[in-house]
Amino acid sequence: MAYGTKRKMGKAKLGGKTVRFKKGALRKQLKLKPKQKLTKAGMRRASKKRVGSMIKVAGKSVRLTRLMKKRLNLGANLMARKRSTKTNAK
Repeated sequence: MAYGTKRKMGKAKLGGKTVRFKKGALRKQLKLKPKQKLTKAGMRRASKKRVGSMIKVAGKSVRLTRLMKKRLNLGANLMARKRSTKTNAK
């Protein structure tokens, strides 16, 4: 992304609060291609590691930062919420 351009923001409700996040920020931080998948289990596993340790996501090794850990946790929570709303709708 070029300097000075703005990222699109997303909104979601979690625990009664509205959470704002940058769309695609985790994918960009992990340097993933658009076709590569992120699973909820993979995100949970990676978010349990300590900050500063090396993690493997989609076959790539990256160092886990504090911000990346927060984004992984948010992504896993949003994926879990998405599934629970589908089961409640049936």
